[in-house]
Amino acid sequence: MPRPPGPSPLSCVSLVTLPSSLGLPKQLPERGRAMPRPTLVPRALVSLVGLLRLLQVLLSCTTFSLAASGHHPEAPFGVWCLCSWGLCSLLSLAVLGLELLGLGPQLPLSWEDFTATVALLGTLLTFTASIMYPSVFVPKGLEGWRYQATATATALSCLCFVTYAAEVGLSRARPGQLRGFLSTTPGLLKVLEAFVASVILALVDVGQMYANSAGLQWCMAVFCVCFVVSVLIIGLSVGQLLDAPPWPADRTLLALTGLATLLYLSAAVTWPVFAFRPAPPEHQFGPAVGATVLTWVNLGAYAADLVVSSRMVFFAGSP
Repeated sequence: MPRPPGPSPLSCVSLVTLPSSLGLPKQLPERGRAMPRPTLVPRALVSLVGLLRLLQVLLSCTTFSLAASGHHPEAPFGVWCLCSWGLCSLLSLAVLGLELLGLGPQLPLSWEDFTATVALLGTLLTFTASIMYPSVFVPKGLEGWRYQATATATALSCLCFVTYAAEVGLSRARPGQLRGFLSTTPGLLKVLEAFVASVILALVDVGQMYANSAGLQWCMAVFCVCFVVSVLIIGLSVGQLLDAPPWPADRTLLALTGLATLLYLSAAVTWPVFAFRPAPPEHQFGPAVGATVLTWVNLGAYAADLVVSSRMVFFAGSP
């Protein structure tokens, strides 16, 4: 009996998604993409993640309004907190709107990686703002409405941090799940490394404390190079371009992580030696201490990233 015709092998292969050891989705390139068409998806508002994003928009907008009305933050830290809450509200609103219209998965990017990046970035921004804002503005002897607005803004910022952290926990890829790279532990650590590096660069730039020391200039170069590489990896992952080069992406990321760990180790040792000998001026002492602490924090993040990535690359198939 003749065999009934079936789908060709090429048509089957085109539908297969091949995971690599680091959770990088490998798909065959498509010849064309249809224009995104909006389709109302009410589930985007009633699901657990959708409710968390709705709370993020409401809490961040309310926190921004209270902070702006309760105290005029002329200081750079106050402006930074306002920008953090404003950015979080805009990003969460954009994600929620695209999900509601069904446009997110149709965009020419990795939607899972993009939402995971937004969630972790919101977590880090609200966490730092929740600590920085009250420490700078609450002990200033405010009374009446300004004090109440500042205290309420701090409490709402803490709640906003909880919602973002909950979304990160829900969106993180579990073992055996095929998710975007930034939903995995190494991907989340990449976002953390980039964020901490950006804060270090802002602290180091106070008074350009690195200008007259070759050792501090070396540390500044380490911070800049590692920050650029981390941002580049995040951008390539969101743009679904990590697998574009002909070499293995997982081993390349592992090698870059190992190199960044060594560079940060040298900076963690070199920075305090040259930053505090001689003692810096009073307006640079606090930023110098902060840069020292965050350098060790980022070194720990890179070391954890190296350990987790090594286990995924070399021991993924072991029981």
